[in-house]
Amino acid sequence: MLQTVLVPARAVALLTAFALLASACTTVHAVKPTELTKLDGFVDRELSTAEAIKSLAEEPEYALVDESGRRHSFDSGTRLVLDTAVAGKSDRVEEKYRSVVVRDGVFSGKTAEDGENIQIPLANIEMAGVRRRSIGKTLLLVGGIATGLFLILVIAAVSNPNSGNSSSSSHGDLFD
Repeated sequence: MLQTVLVPARAVALLTAFALLASACTTVHAVKPTELTKLDGFVDRELSTAEAIKSLAEEPEYALVDESGRRHSFDSGTRLVLDTAVAGKSDRVEEKYRSVVVRDGVFSGKTAEDGENIQIPLANIEMAGVRRRSIGKTLLLVGGIATGLFLILVIAAVSNPNSGNSSSSSHGDLFD
């Protein structure tokens, strides 16, 4: 009986771990809104293989520095978070961008997903940030869930010591 409990539990644990790793935990690294001016002129362009190899060896052309001094490269796969406030109303814009222009105090970006043009005055941006996957948080979450599942299985096995003993079954009375 204990083996039949472990096989489905192991499968559930593996599926849970896979789902968590696939979704992954993320962290938003806050940057000052003035950092956004460093993105002026960003354009996502398809690179040839030679250009892609060359760009790996170089420092990223576009990057933002977060409030703790860490540098975060910016490309078309980077999720940029912009918290805005206009007339007491707050809003959050979180997108990947194909292109960015920051001029005359206005952030303008064309989104990577649908090509929508986003325009926000820098004065209305209260907080900016770069969303990155957090491997540490994801591993802690997966480890916690795995530990919990293991403890549940141990408790189930200890609380049912006769599960493997077929002589204590009451089903024999039906056929006597």
